[in-house]
Amino acid sequence: MATPRNLCAYGVTLVSFGLWRPASRRTTALAAYGFAALLLATSIAWAASAHEGHEHAPPTSGATAANAPRLTAESEAYELVAVLKENRLTIYLDRFENNTPVTDAKITVMIDGEPVMAESSPDGTYVLTSNLFSGRDSVELVFDVRAPGVDDLLIGRLSLPFPSGNGVTNPTSWWGQAWSAARDHPVLVVVTLLLGIIVGAVLGLAPRHWKRFRLPTILVAIAVAPLLALMASSAGAQTAKGANGGDVVVMENHPIEFVSKGQEITFYILDEDGQSPVMTAGLTGRAVVQDGGKTTAVNLSPAEPNRFVGQLQMPLGAKARVVFSAKVAGHNLQARFTTP
Repeated sequence: MATPRNLCAYGVTLVSFGLWRPASRRTTALAAYGFAALLLATSIAWAASAHEGHEHAPPTSGATAANAPRLTAESEAYELVAVLKENRLTIYLDRFENNTPVTDAKITVMIDGEPVMAESSPDGTYVLTSNLFSGRDSVELVFDVRAPGVDDLLIGRLSLPFPSGNGVTNPTSWWGQAWSAARDHPVLVVVTLLLGIIVGAVLGLAPRHWKRFRLPTILVAIAVAPLLALMASSAGAQTAKGANGGDVVVMENHPIEFVSKGQEITFYILDEDGQSPVMTAGLTGRAVVQDGGKTTAVNLSPAEPNRFVGQLQMPLGAKARVVFSAKVAGHNLQARFTTP
């Protein structure tokens, strides 16, 4: 049987090698990690449903609505939600500034480059039906919006449900949406994790007489965390300038720089480290340009070392919308730009 002296020695040895910690330190660590997980789950759930709360958006009650493939896109002028049921796509369009439904627009949707006109419905939505949604796992959608006051161009990729029984996870499931939210909002993940660990550690180390403040602190932190993460994400999403003087958008961790000179448009692609060029040889890309009341699709050719280049019939005007898409390094890259 071990003596008290030996037990003490064992404890010192375990602490020295990090194999055991006093109960108070274990409690603090559990509080920190647990609270971090709670904040992260709350923020991801908020991000996954960020576009579900529009008054004009479709309801999500019922299995059919919950599992329907859905795409959201936004710009300075509009917020758009597109929901697919079988081969019927329903489009909800709101003004970005006040969430007012836009019911008098004309919308043409390019489905993997094929234009299809959406028809307006009495309920204020826009509907189209196409067989182009069949037989594929995802489709690229470009929305050419013509509305009084502001025309716009939006782009997104719609993930389609996999056939049941193939052992592949449906990306429209609740946890698939959560994973997409975490992947698309890395700043959200980092900010909430750090905030959760800090607040959790403070709560774990707080004196006992502060116990009555713990629940209010937790509730306030849960409410504030998504807002702080949104502010950090918005600050990080501000358009930056690239090495070639063009605007830069980061997609799938790849910086995409857009440069327009005369009748030539160029997109520079960098690797995930933000510095190394991605070789574009053998790849193809596409751009869609909305300028001067016209919308034009432009095929892009690869150019050394990391460029996609396209030719226009005339130079771009002010406030022209340009969307870019290409498959690079296994990633479907999309980006949207507006000229000065």
